[in-house]
Amino acid sequence: MTRGLMRRRRALWVAGVLVPLAPAAALLAQQPSLRIALVPYLPPRALLEVWEPLRTYLAAALGERVEMYSAPNFRALIESARARAQDMTLTPVHLGQLLAREKTAVWIAQSARRSEVQLLTTLPEGASWEGRRFGTGDPLSILTLIGQRWLTANGLAGRVTVREAPNPATLALWLARGEVDAIFISSAQVPDLPALRSIAATRAITIDTILTPGWQVPADTPEQRRQRLQEVLLAYRPADQGTAATAQWLAPDPAQLRRFDALAEAARAVLEARR
Repeated sequence: MTRGLMRRRRALWVAGVLVPLAPAAALLAQQPSLRIALVPYLPPRALLEVWEPLRTYLAAALGERVEMYSAPNFRALIESARARAQDMTLTPVHLGQLLAREKTAVWIAQSARRSEVQLLTTLPEGASWEGRRFGTGDPLSILTLIGQRWLTANGLAGRVTVREAPNPATLALWLARGEVDAIFISSAQVPDLPALRSIAATRAITIDTILTPGWQVPADTPEQRRQRLQEVLLAYRPADQGTAATAQWLAPDPAQLRRFDALAEAARAVLEARR
């Protein structure tokens, strides 16, 4: 066989192998290499918009495709983290502790931002809470759990109407429309809730202080990958630090995180009761 014929056969073989693979390679290139699930504290479009600066930063810093998406609800967020359906999860601190205690996920960064849990109301000072209408969020939300604890401590459990909203944006609309008398809300969320600006007068009662959500990865994430993601997050320097989405990130502090273990157990009870 001549050398020229061998070259031609080799070229045909390479073409025959590589051409069928080209569509698969193109499809693979279109897939995100880092999938991030966000806790759904805003409607999906608004949530993705406020987190877009961090998504862009991560894509540039890691040199990877990055996709963020909103979980449908808090239970879905927990279930997808347990199933390792995403590479990274923005997790409320109490649910993160639940996952960490299960050894399902590990913290790689906690928020530098703290937020007040507030009871925001249109009622005047001194008005009775008896028989009033309260708005809470997802049953697994830290705001809901703290709100329920406050109602119980003040002897109001079962003596007021409690209405659940899918997210704080809906709560804000209810309060603005007069459909509820008070809502449990995070001060860090208020700047992202334009409906609250339409209310002539509100009064805020601070109930507790919490950490805003932080970042977790599946427990079986390779150590090198985990360290790289943490390094990039801790280097993030947002221009505006007024909301949870523009916080700086810190290395996890186990002592601070353990403070939310009791709320993690309260969330576990809700998960088991609502199966």
